[in-house]
Amino acid sequence: MKYFVTKEWEGPGPVVDFIFHVNGEKVKYYLYIDYMEQIEYLFYDINKKYFIAAESEYMTSDLVKMLKVLYTKQFKSEEPIMREWRYILKEILSKDSNAVLKFEGV
Repeated sequence: MKYFVTKEWEGPGPVVDFIFHVNGEKVKYYLYIDYMEQIEYLFYDINKKYFIAAESEYMTSDLVKMLKVLYTKQFKSEEPIMREWRYILKEILSKDSNAVLKFEGV
């Protein structure tokens, strides 16, 4: 099962948008809100003002920190959604070492 999708969400239910700025282009992923609850501690760990219904931006250093947490913390890091998020982060950072993530909550 893929948690993150690259096509516009067709419903039902609210989604979270992940918009990566990679080499001057936008790479978008969408995640159903119920799944976001499984990974939101990663975002809160980096940004203490994180709120699921808001927009926030994560710089390259934040994405690298998040990736390090995924590799070093044992809790929850082996769940399928975490492996998928880790793969996405690695792929994005391998394409652009200055990638930025714009998180758009519900």
